[in-house]
Formats: sequence, C-alpha cells, structure tokens
Amino acid sequence: MDREAQPDYPLPFLLGDILTAELGGFEWVHVSPPCQRYSPATPSWARDRWPDMVAPVRDRLRQAVRDRVIEGYVIENVPGAPLRRPVTVCGSAFGLGVQRHRLFEASVPLAGTGCAHGGPIIEVYGGQPPEGVAAARAAMGIDWLPWDRLVEAIPPAYTEYLGRQLLRHLAQVDIVTRPAVLTSAPPAGIRHRPPARCVTPLEAHSSVLPARICHEPRSRSVALIDGQPARGCQYCGEPVALSATGRWRRYCRQACRQAAYRDRLTTHTNTDREDHPA
Repeated sequence: MDREAQPDYPLPFLLGDILTAELGGFEWVHVSPPCQRYSPATPSWARDRWPDMVAPVRDRLRQAVRDRVIEGYVIENVPGAPLRRPVTVCGSAFGLGVQRHRLFEASVPLAGTGCAHGGPIIEVYGGQPPEGVAAARAAMGIDWLPWDRLVEAIPPAYTEYLGRQLLRHLAQVDIVTRPAVLTSAPPAGIRHRPPARCVTPLEAHSSVLPARICHEPRSRSVALIDGQPARGCQYCGEPVALSATGRWRRYCRQACRQAAYRDRLTTHTNTDREDHPA
C-alpha cells in the first residue's frame, strides 16, 4: 500500500494511506514510514522537510491491535529512527551483497539476525554503483525496481525472515487470563501450547550460514493474553515465565542472557532495558 501509485511493483498493490485505510481482513501489517527525516544521509538542516511519521503510524496500528482489527504490526526504519526496542537485521546474515542495517519494531517479540560482515558489498544509495544497476538488484534480491526506487527499498529476505516469525505467532492458541505466578502446573483456565523454536536466517535461506544460531527451547507451559505471549525473551523472542517474585524474566535462559551481553559489547546498542513489573 502506498499513497502514490507504484507501477514497478509486481505483486498486488493497494493505493491508500495507512493512517486512514481500512485494515480489516489483514492479520499483520508491515509498514515502512519515510526514513529521510532520520537517515544520517540527510543533512541536519534538511530533516524538518520530511514528515515524522513513526509515532502517528505506531498509534494507528496499536489502536488497530487493541480493537482486534489486526493481530499485530511491524515498523521498519533506518538506524537512528525513534523505534521502540527494535531488532536489527543485516543483509550479510543472508549472504546478500548488501549490509543495509535496518531496525524493526513489532507488537510481538522478534529475533534480529546479527551480522556476518566480511564479504564484498555493493553500495545501494546515492549515485549508481560502478558495478551497475543489475548488480545492485542482484545484491538486494530485487529484480523489478529502477535505481531511484531501489535505493529506498529493503531486501525481501528481511520481511520473509520476520514473516516466518509472525506466522509462528499466528499458530499460538488463545487464552483467557493472566496467572498471578506461572508455574509448571498453570492454574485452571490456562491452556498449554508447545514452545516455539527461534527462526534463523539459516531456515529462511538454507544455503547461507546465519550470523546467529538461536538456542533450542526448553519444554514449558506459556501463558498467553489476548492470543499473544505474556512476555518474550529479549534475545531470541521465545516466551518467558513469571519469576517467583511476580516479575517477568528478561531472558528465557542463561545462554540468551550471555549472548545478549556479548551483542551489547560489540554493537553498543541498548536493547536490554528493564521490563516493568506485571
């Protein structure tokens, strides 16, 4: 969907505005608000010329989730955009010819990819690269866009990778109430579901070694509220349980806690903030 026609787009297209469009009939909505206001490539004196759309889009989608019009949403943008606790996806994790770091905020826990930098890359921004537009299209995994549209795109591998995780959430059973403390024997009314396994780039593109291999989950009962996990691990996205003190754990296991700590040392990002008490 876009407010402007996109004649180069080869799949079904809707002309409309995400802030006012009817969202009924869709389970998930993935949006990419204009990024120029937040992009480091935009001079600081010119950023006010571009709309600040992240907050209005988020408010619209959160209301749609509260009204149960949609199951959930994902918001994509560039590093520096005001997204809330986003995960990062890098093209190198899929063996693409671009790194193209992008942030993704979601209404459910998602897993990022980490990075596997080191191979040759093509710069898909600004002027056309010496390798040519065809090489840039191949590096992005997009064969239908002209250069002026290609520079504003993200590789479809990103949304496929995240979409596989969203499908996992759609398979969850619904539930009724939040337990006071979740134990190995949930109270009456709490239904069981098998734990979901973390999705990696290896599963999305089996010929490519992923930058991060997620850990196999342990068997446990998970509480859901309005069809959504009560909380998710801040590293791999797997559901977590309440502690004995009634606070939500941040990680599903010690291995995820240690991996998140290593990531913070290398990326200098702060995606590990303390959860509020339930």
